Amino acid sequence: MSNLVPHTDVDYPELSTPLDGRYQVIEILMAKLWARTYLAQDLRRPSQSECIIHHLKVIPMIPDYAEIARELLTREAAILEQVGMHSQIPQLLAYFEDTNGFYIVQELIQGRSLSTELQPQMPWQVEDVVCFLQDALEPLAMLHRYGSMHGNLKPQNILRREQDGRLVLIDIHSLLHIQLTLMAAHGLAVPPLEAAQRGYQPLEQLQGLPCPASDVYAIGMIAIQLLTGVQPTEFRVNPQTTVEILWKEHLPPSISRLQQGLVALLDNMVQWDVSQRFANAEQALMALQDLKQMCLSMEQQFALEKTRVSPAALPPISTVERSETSGFTTMVVEPGPMPNSSKQVSFFLKTLLIHAITSPSLRVSAGGIAIATTCAAIGWGLLNSVDWSDKSTKLWERFTRATDPSNHPKHQSGKTVKAVHQQWQKDWNQASITFQRAETAFKQRQWAEAKQLSTNLPNIPYWQYRGNELAAKAISQAETEASKLIQSAYDSAYQRNFTEALAQLNQIMPETSVGKQARAKIVEYREKQVIKAWADLQKAYDQAIVRNFSQALIYLYQIPKETPAYTIAQRKIVEYKEKEKIRARILLGEAKKRAEQSQLQAAILSLQKISPGTSVDAEVEVKVEVYTQQLNQQAEIWLSIARQQVKDGFVTDAIATLENIPIGTAAYAQAREQIAELTALSQMPEAPAMLEAEPMMPTELASDRPDLNPGHQLREPHAVILSRTTFDQPMNQ
Repeated sequence: MSNLVPHTDVDYPELSTPLDGRYQVIEILMAKLWARTYLAQDLRRPSQSECIIHHLKVIPMIPDYAEIARELLTREAAILEQVGMHSQIPQLLAYFEDTNGFYIVQELIQGRSLSTELQPQMPWQVEDVVCFLQDALEPLAMLHRYGSMHGNLKPQNILRREQDGRLVLIDIHSLLHIQLTLMAAHGLAVPPLEAAQRGYQPLEQLQGLPCPASDVYAIGMIAIQLLTGVQPTEFRVNPQTTVEILWKEHLPPSISRLQQGLVALLDNMVQWDVSQRFANAEQALMALQDLKQMCLSMEQQFALEKTRVSPAALPPISTVERSETSGFTTMVVEPGPMPNSSKQVSFFLKTLLIHAITSPSLRVSAGGIAIATTCAAIGWGLLNSVDWSDKSTKLWERFTRATDPSNHPKHQSGKTVKAVHQQWQKDWNQASITFQRAETAFKQRQWAEAKQLSTNLPNIPYWQYRGNELAAKAISQAETEASKLIQSAYDSAYQRNFTEALAQLNQIMPETSVGKQARAKIVEYREKQVIKAWADLQKAYDQAIVRNFSQALIYLYQIPKETPAYTIAQRKIVEYKEKEKIRARILLGEAKKRAEQSQLQAAILSLQKISPGTSVDAEVEVKVEVYTQQLNQQAEIWLSIARQQVKDGFVTDAIATLENIPIGTAAYAQAREQIAELTALSQMPEAPAMLEAEPMMPTELASDRPDLNPGHQLREPHAVILSRTTFDQPMNQ
């Protein structure tokens, strides 16, 4: 059986030729968006033996992905080459890259998955669980001693080798974790791992900050599942502490001394607080050895030794022995010294530095949960520097506090580990969303909202810390604008616009130097706002009495919602709108009557009294257009009559006729100009004699061409040019 059970039959043309000219893919075991796992044959071996290839594809959305990933993956591949010398870790056979990405070639382990040995409600014997811990912790300790970790421990990734029955750790995720970290740092979606969904990952790993202690948690949860026959997600959580998994209630009431010691050991391995857990697999392995030595029962000791296959102590890294039968490396040497906690700190901060390489402002993500953090001015120099872990303990403590479930709200009794994980993810996501809103408000210079949101975060120390920082920045920025806002509020209040003044004062944060003064003015302006609201209501009443409902509505609309008069104003708005509709109908009927009496100008004036916004707006618009057109036609008729009267010598009558042309018509300007000319003509000394001898008329009246600029300039009396209508000879002086 291969390292990975899932497979897919999707066809990939690029795999038709051997990878690196050597490895022919015969099956795709796993295919994700940016990573694949293949079963392949090594064409350069005489036996063409099968192997496993992990392919990390190039991600074009990440700038300089190849350069960044090459350095990190090469380091990790070198570690896998070293730890692959252990007989319970697949050996690294090759590492190469091409235009499609990076490839890790590993030994194929023939065996069956540990998941096939797990049966619901069928727990293992205590001795078998102890043997499992011994067999699984030894290779894991090897990984941790080299500063690496597995990262995806679950029953499917632990194989029982067919050859000797030993447990082998497969699908080590240290390389994939680098890729996922780069993806998260650039805002790409990172799907949750199956191990996270099934309860094998602790909170700090869900947070995107895994460490060797995260692997210890996973092995502990698998061991508890073996001991109880219960899935990790089905365990309840202590509602009083929310940090204790109530798995021991699934054990029989009477337990042996070995089981008592094992329960204490597993309790330590699955502590939610990472600082209370074994720092790495080597510490857990040494505690297991102490437990075995405490068991004095010969029957238990015999059972343990009978099921073990020459357990080898954890070897120093330098001592290696190659097995004759398997052809792979096996470690059979003495244990080295126990690592101190600073190595765990170093591993954690190494993960942060990997993120910092890609971007100084980044998002760290795993298990579907994104975290925003800042690692400014950290790069390759610090990553390659000498031992700096002792100086970074405080930074580690700051971030591990964020994963302490004791800071989370109490959960109701009976909730399972899965439910608590989901609640924690929900709280974290809510904090992330709220903080993003606060940042957006800060960028939009909405200091009060930014401060309010940043101080309204869930009780998670990490987000509380970031929120307090943002709130302090918001207060600092608000201080510089507070004096401008309060002066603007004074100006608005001087114009009796108390609503605008209050809006400006409410933008002033209480923490600023003028905050106290602003609070006092808010009280004062609210009182004045109420007084003005009552005054506007009275003005609306006064306008309604004279049936000027449109002006009354203007006053009513000015009344703010926060005042006692607002409710009355809303009722009056409905009432006055209805009365305005009635008045509009009355004015419309009145205009119709005026029009029938040929009083078109009066009809138009009636229509102009109707306020816009009523149901008769369309009808009013049509009527105004019709009446205006009729009035213009009537004006043209009067203009023609006046022209004829001038020809007939009735200048005074012509002037009277022109006076009838109403203002607003197209002929009005021309009529006023002709009135002026006729008036001047009638006042000339020779005008009576000339008019008696031969009727004369102004040039403009005699011409039918329209005046393109009526009323622009009145002609002086001496400039009036008279034209003959009958005779061709010049007029006698």
